[in-house]
Amino acid sequence: MKTPSNRILKHNSAGEQLLNRIIGISRPVIAIDTIDALSAALLTNYSSFFEANWISSLGVSSRLGFSDAYNLSPRDYIQLINDIKMISTKTLIVVDADNGGQSFKNTSYAFKLYSTLGVAAAFVENKKGVKFNSVDLHAKKFHTLEDKDIFAEKIKVAISTQNTTLVGIRLEDGIVNHSDEEKAVKFSIDSVAYFIEHSKPDFFLFHWNKESPAIPQRFAKKYRDYIKKLNIKNPPYLVCIPTTYSKNITNRKLYECGYNIIIYGNALLRVQTQAICEALENIKRNDSLKKLEEKMSPTKLILDLMEKRKENSEQYKI
Repeated sequence: MKTPSNRILKHNSAGEQLLNRIIGISRPVIAIDTIDALSAALLTNYSSFFEANWISSLGVSSRLGFSDAYNLSPRDYIQLINDIKMISTKTLIVVDADNGGQSFKNTSYAFKLYSTLGVAAAFVENKKGVKFNSVDLHAKKFHTLEDKDIFAEKIKVAISTQNTTLVGIRLEDGIVNHSDEEKAVKFSIDSVAYFIEHSKPDFFLFHWNKESPAIPQRFAKKYRDYIKKLNIKNPPYLVCIPTTYSKNITNRKLYECGYNIIIYGNALLRVQTQAICEALENIKRNDSLKKLEEKMSPTKLILDLMEKRKENSEQYKI
């Protein structure tokens, strides 16, 4: 079975497992951010729903204590990915590869590394220059797209350099043009057309940063129409990160629109951050743990998880 990028992946590789899962079951693959081994261990108890770990540049950057601004090298992902694999074999690993590095040489190294680490899929964004997070509305003009021919070369190298990791393009055209929704969709489809012709990937991830799901839905329809019109065989699968609009649309509806993978980008990182802030305020206000105890997980849960016991965390009040 060939991938959309026209490869036959190594048998039973992580990429092949993800591809078989997409084809074999009529529901979306749900991925959620994994920030450390503990969250990975907890995730295994919910692996029938959350089937993949999302390793984001924001999550890794925050873990290391610096800003999400292309400061990472692919090697910065190694420890977290290995930590996850040590504790869990139930979930796949999907990686945010930023822009793949400054040239195709960086991209080649990155994807060889991802392949070695057993990454199922990695997504490269078509932006360049200094990075600003895509949900940072203050960035505006600082979001800049890479030249299509240069970016296509990166994707071709990512595909050709290994045969175990699926390759996705994270379309940032919608982010760059978020103030004009017609342009956001049109330019995204223009990029789809170019990349299918010059460096056909396995996925297109449509990135959007507003609360309404209307544009991701419209993009998916335009994408289907384009694929049908040109009769493109084995087209790339669609992926979305509904961080800003998930409260206004269900996973089922997104799947019906055509999205095969749905990624909750930094949900657990944000929950963890909020929980820590609330806990610190609680202790400060009450001068003890008295009011916080009932909100804390049992120490036994953490010990059991780290010892890889099979007790289900749902029996605990977390």
